[in-house]
Amino acid sequence: MDLSETVTSVSNHVFPGLSHKVDNSLLGNQVLSNLPLQMALYFNAIFAPIWIIVIVLFLVEKIPELAGFWMLSVFLQLPLQGFLLFNPHFGFYISEVIVQSVMFTMLCIQVISGYCALRYTAAQQATYFRTVKLRPDISLADLENRYRIK
Repeated sequence: MDLSETVTSVSNHVFPGLSHKVDNSLLGNQVLSNLPLQMALYFNAIFAPIWIIVIVLFLVEKIPELAGFWMLSVFLQLPLQGFLLFNPHFGFYISEVIVQSVMFTMLCIQVISGYCALRYTAAQQATYFRTVKLRPDISLADLENRYRIK
């Protein structure tokens, strides 16, 4: 008796009639797939390391760097991407227009979320600064423990 026959006989004893049900149920069925789900999983696997690096860098909460990133996105990237997307004199193929639309949409989301992150971080840092200046009896370690600010 080889290994496959042993596994089949053990599975028939543990799950009687399973092999007959599986064989009968597979007749006439076709395998369906979901292409958007597969593409989303593929791009998620590709962009996950980049996403982790960005999250770690944003945990540092450096306001000047975040403001510089946001201003470069608003004043340089957004007009250039808009020009490339909306200029009718470039003879773009439909695939290029689709890719530019996705890039422009992602850039708009980036600008909006960057603005929200910048406002929130500035408010947190202002609260931290006011607390340090108005309450000299509280040490820096107490504030870091209370507000989890590094």
